[in-house]
Amino acid sequence: MILILMITSEEKIMQSFFDHSKLESTIQEFFYNALVSRLLEQPNVTKSNIEKCMIDNIIMLIRDILDASKKCNGILIPPNIVMSLDICPEKYRPFFESLLLLKRVEPTHDQLLAIAKNVMQLDSFKMIDPALFVLEATRQVEPDLTQLHNHMVITPESIRSSFYNEMVTQTLEALQKGWITYENILDQDSVIYLALPALTILEAICQSDGQGIQLMNGVLTRQNCPQVEYFPALTDLIFSVKDNIKKLSDPELAIVQHVLFEKDMPQTLQARKTPELMSSIAVIKKMAIEISRKQMFHKTMKTVLEFCCDSLEPEKKNANRM
Repeated sequence: MILILMITSEEKIMQSFFDHSKLESTIQEFFYNALVSRLLEQPNVTKSNIEKCMIDNIIMLIRDILDASKKCNGILIPPNIVMSLDICPEKYRPFFESLLLLKRVEPTHDQLLAIAKNVMQLDSFKMIDPALFVLEATRQVEPDLTQLHNHMVITPESIRSSFYNEMVTQTLEALQKGWITYENILDQDSVIYLALPALTILEAICQSDGQGIQLMNGVLTRQNCPQVEYFPALTDLIFSVKDNIKKLSDPELAIVQHVLFEKDMPQTLQARKTPELMSSIAVIKKMAIEISRKQMFHKTMKTVLEFCCDSLEPEKKNANRM
């Protein structure tokens, strides 16, 4: 999977994230994933020292945020959210006010320590509890393996970002393998509006372990799925076919691709078509159709196709037309 982040202006970022509930979830997700990653990479984290390790890592994270924010008007939360007091959720306002003040000076260790301790006292921080995840993952407390992934904070934005990145990959691979042409993209043939999201879902399932669906910044499960919009229904559909999809052989995956791209199928593949396989394909197509009806999808698709067109070299464009 290749990761390609869309760069937008500060103004567009602020407008798109103005919904405070989305901002709160995004802030939680950033702190949780950043701290978990740092703590898991740090040697000798134990139950007795994890609170100190947590504080030390929050201080380092704040320093990184302040350094990254020097060239913008607000506070930059990676990868691309510029937080100002105008859009800041109320519960995080004291935190971001402190960062804006420290941004103007060289902060002392005591100042950063005080902020780190305040962060750990926030109810929203206690709720995500990265320390518990780290202790479970390192087997220092008895883990409930079915719950490890459920600690992760998954937001609609993280799902959409993963979907965008994987659809770019699938589009470029489809062009390279001849499933679609550059002309198909220019003409916006209807088949690509079904096949590309369907292949994106298929690849997400194939890359995932037994616990959930692998995203860029975490693992999606039924328990941590955002309970908004169409995400719970689509998540249920994905899990309804996940086990069957994971068992598919390479020839069976080739059948899926032929069906999705509406290509003539060789006789050797025709013989491998089974009711169970066609039923799984039908569910994937149903999800792709549902996604394609959303306004957000059309914006994403337009961006994906424009990016892929721009990334093709002139000779490849010409070759695809032939």
